[in-house]
Amino acid sequence: MSTHWGYKCEDCGVSSEHYLNHGEATLRQVYSLGSVLSDARDKCSMLDIHVMGTAHYDVDPIEFLAMHKGHNIVLENEYGDIAKATE
Repeated sequence: MSTHWGYKCEDCGVSSEHYLNHGEATLRQVYSLGSVLSDARDKCSMLDIHVMGTAHYDVDPIEFLAMHKGHNIVLENEYGDIAKATE
């Protein structure tokens, strides 16, 4: 069964797209590197950093994390199940 995962900001009550099928591990890695990836994007315009499979979304995972930096972020799947963003 497919289960697509994304992020949810519990402080704002806002959910991202459900980006990746069975993508919990990938989204946890992106979460752990979120500020590094966001800073690299901002400081070096020649870098085109995307999480594979998410470039076609209006707000990709890195951008979502940057928008909610310092907030309580969890993983959320398309069925409303919640998991920790850290291992």
